[in-house]
Amino acid sequence: MEFEKNKFNWKELITNNNGKNSGSGFAGLCVVMIGCLAFTASIVGYLLELSITIDFVSQIVIFTGIGATLLGVRKFNGDKG
Repeated sequence: MEFEKNKFNWKELITNNNGKNSGSGFAGLCVVMIGCLAFTASIVGYLLELSITIDFVSQIVIFTGIGATLLGVRKFNGDKG
């Protein structure tokens, strides 16, 4: 399978350099998607003037950062395929 820069493919987000599925890539993708949903929910909470929203946002940033790290780890595992 050749890389096509003009086409987006979800499978490329969760595969290693050698084409096998990556557990850390899948987990990272799930964590980042949940983080995005939680951030959207926190925006709604901020608009509703809930008092705990700012603390919630700081935890979401950390959570989403962990997910992004998991997505990046799969590219540096040392497999040269």
